[in-house]
Amino acid sequence: MGIDGAENDWLKSEKRREVVESARKLTTLALAEGHLDAAEAHALGSLDELFQANQWGEDEDAAQRRVNVADDVAIAARFMRLVRAG
Repeated sequence: MGIDGAENDWLKSEKRREVVESARKLTTLALAEGHLDAAEAHALGSLDELFQANQWGEDEDAAQRRVNVADDVAIAARFMRLVRAG
């Protein structure tokens, strides 16, 4: 039995969610292992959101959230560097 349009949309949505979550996990792992710095990790983590903002316009709340997330990523990266340093 084939997948109709509605089911196909649900499947696409779930696949997209899984890809985004996998990318976040890989970015976090690369940051934890020292392969990315905080700015690089944040930039990679923001790609989809920035693409959407470019397509549909910037949202002030989303822009502020990105600033806050950048701060959080920088703090996490510093913590991980300190832990690795012993």
